[in-house]
Amino acid sequence: MSFRKLLAIVLIVAILGGSLAACGSTTEASGPVDMVIATDLHYISQDLTDNGEYFMEVVLNGDGKVSHHAEAVAEAFFYENMVNQPDIMILSGDLSMNGAVESHKALVEKLKKVQASGIEVLVIPGNHDVDKPASFSFSENEYAIVESATSEQFIEMYYDFGPAQARSTDAVTFSYIYEAAPDLWILMLDSNCYGEGFVNDETLEWLEEELKIAKKKNINVISVTHQNIFAHSELLSFGYQLYNHKAIRALFNEYGVKLNLSGHIHIQNIMEEDGITEIATSSLSTTHIQYGALHYEDGSVSYEVRETDVEGWASDNGITDETLNNFSWYAPDFFKEVGRLQIKEAFYGTEYSDEAIDLFAETFAEINSAYFSGKHIDLDETFASLNPDLKDSSIAEMTLEDGIELYRGNKDGFHLRYLESMIDKNEIERREITIEL
Repeated sequence: MSFRKLLAIVLIVAILGGSLAACGSTTEASGPVDMVIATDLHYISQDLTDNGEYFMEVVLNGDGKVSHHAEAVAEAFFYENMVNQPDIMILSGDLSMNGAVESHKALVEKLKKVQASGIEVLVIPGNHDVDKPASFSFSENEYAIVESATSEQFIEMYYDFGPAQARSTDAVTFSYIYEAAPDLWILMLDSNCYGEGFVNDETLEWLEEELKIAKKKNINVISVTHQNIFAHSELLSFGYQLYNHKAIRALFNEYGVKLNLSGHIHIQNIMEEDGITEIATSSLSTTHIQYGALHYEDGSVSYEVRETDVEGWASDNGITDETLNNFSWYAPDFFKEVGRLQIKEAFYGTEYSDEAIDLFAETFAEINSAYFSGKHIDLDETFASLNPDLKDSSIAEMTLEDGIELYRGNKDGFHLRYLESMIDKNEIERREITIEL
């Protein structure tokens, strides 16, 4: 059955059953709206991994995600927000680690509890979520292929988290519009057409008709995509920036959409071009386990980064695991350690001394962590001040600037270009902003 046909059947059933808010959502209040946005959870069901040898090899060769603690991170994030009670929780794609049906089903059960607590949950898929060539389970030193979710299965599983409450849904993708307040719509734009970062022409036609209505009624629109409409890194744009971003940005400019929220690149960053601001929220599964908090009122929206309190969740639930009880230290250090290992491997067997390789690795680890977190870092800081474990090392009193100088003398220019692109971003904090819509 085609995705279009399945969506049509689901919508007809919903309308006949009275569950589709054809004239908008049940949100009636005209007052402020509080929202949180998390992206790139990369959740994996605990039934699919024992955190054994092979799985940890995959994790350590990745990009610093704490996938071996995916269950705890998800539980802590949902717990924290069920306590805080925002009006809306937005999950902007890459909900799963590798698109396994079992991971999606486990996550859906968690989202049911969040929504039952009074929080409206809005999701869109990411490139890791649907139509993957293969999904895997992991046990000891082996892996096995498991069922991957199709686009049709995704809408069946997640229909209650967005489309069921939508004022309008696209006929061909998982795109929809949610009425958050009489003067605010949330556009959830599925940008995974054909398995790529692309919004197809039919969806763009639907989008333009909806934006015409919004403009006519003076309704503000906040859009959400998984992939980015801007290039947030000069070295990491291909595959991250939407292929037809120009068409989308043209529509946003014509109809006054001033804010897009995205993820995918795992970097916490804020960009503004041609009157449009895009906030790329960093991955919930890396470094400081961050998400964004938004407050909308009187046509103005403020955004700030929050760090998930895994330690607080563990304490409140009587969990005595040493790692979880020290997660605010463990997660960023794990992210740095993955970077260190990759740099040491890159320079292994070269003419550089062990001390020089340590300097390469620590410089990269510290700047990369700040970059992904959207934080400013002082290049004059010593490694001893950044990492107490280095206070007795040979590089203790060296600075990040010393490390950058070493990179400048290296024949391989990629790492230097990457560092310099990060340093440009690290000159300012990229963690909060207020925007007039």
